[in-house]
Amino acid sequence: MYSESNNKKIKICHYGLDGFGHQLEGILRLVSLALNNKADYVYDFRSSYSFDHSNFDSTTLNKYIQAALNFLSYENTCKDVDTPKTLLEDSVKKYDYNTVYDETRTFETILLNDTDYVNNIYFYDGVGFGHSLPPNFEFSSEIEKSLPTMRKAFVENNPFLPTQTYDNKSKNIVCHIRLGDATNTRVLDTCAFYEIIKYFQKDENSKITIHSDGNVDHLKNENTNILGKDTDVLQVFSDFIHADILIMNYSSLSIAAHLLAKDSQQVIIPNKAGVTFQHRVLKKCTKICDIIKESVLANKTFSWENDFITFLPNNEMIAFGKSNYYQTDNFTFQSFFGGRNHTILFNRDYTEFISTRNDDNNIVRGKLIYN
Repeated sequence: MYSESNNKKIKICHYGLDGFGHQLEGILRLVSLALNNKADYVYDFRSSYSFDHSNFDSTTLNKYIQAALNFLSYENTCKDVDTPKTLLEDSVKKYDYNTVYDETRTFETILLNDTDYVNNIYFYDGVGFGHSLPPNFEFSSEIEKSLPTMRKAFVENNPFLPTQTYDNKSKNIVCHIRLGDATNTRVLDTCAFYEIIKYFQKDENSKITIHSDGNVDHLKNENTNILGKDTDVLQVFSDFIHADILIMNYSSLSIAAHLLAKDSQQVIIPNKAGVTFQHRVLKKCTKICDIIKESVLANKTFSWENDFITFLPNNEMIAFGKSNYYQTDNFTFQSFFGGRNHTILFNRDYTEFISTRNDDNNIVRGKLIYN
């Protein structure tokens, strides 16, 4: 499997303990290094993963990860072969390489100092432990290049990822609220999550799913489904991936999910989190405080073809019925009305806009009628 040119790169693999989310994010970042030609991930090295926590079936989690690695191994070796993509259960290789665990050096240092690196597989964490980034870290601009391939392996072609718990007929908002032991181990922004949930609950067109390991019964609502800590972690992960809007917490499981979700997913992040969090999320993410604030559009009415739409305070609006909107950057807003998601781009003085319907790119232009 390894050509002479491969031997000029470090052979890497993920191995570790901790929760499923932490390990999976680590795998994604290490695989991305390989897809970006910085290292050679040993896809066919098979280890039996062990995970902290209790809400999982270890056999299924192992099958899920191995199926993704099998797919990536197939893509890596058979790109030009017209052969059906299978799990390649008989492709598992045994290697005689030395295994170097808990590696923390950069690739450049290893190449410079390890004369026998071609005979080694170096095991990295890939994520770190919150206080600093690990060596060879894949930042957003780099990992984005790898996402289409990883989405094929971990989502689109993985038979072990369950379907989401909600239907596809509504605007599905999924929120991860961490309580339990996490409240004592990391920076959390729980009150802001309560606020954003109540904000979205005003939108009768939304279906909200909350995953939490603590008591959030005070958020019960007709359009809100609350799932507890006993929900299988792979099911939670699938719900995160397939959400139209993911309200992400300071969590590797949330981070891994938003990396593997479609580009169209809108991602809302906490106002405050750990020091490495901002480097681990995609640039498209929007903070809660940037959504829940008095909009520059409040009380303005605009033309909409032969009708009109009105933006109200508290991010509410009248657009062929009641709806909500939120701001994603200085001049761009998102809204759901008429059964469709819309991206609305304003000019610099907010007197005109171009609205693009997300599912079919239908365009509507509007102008300020009165303020």
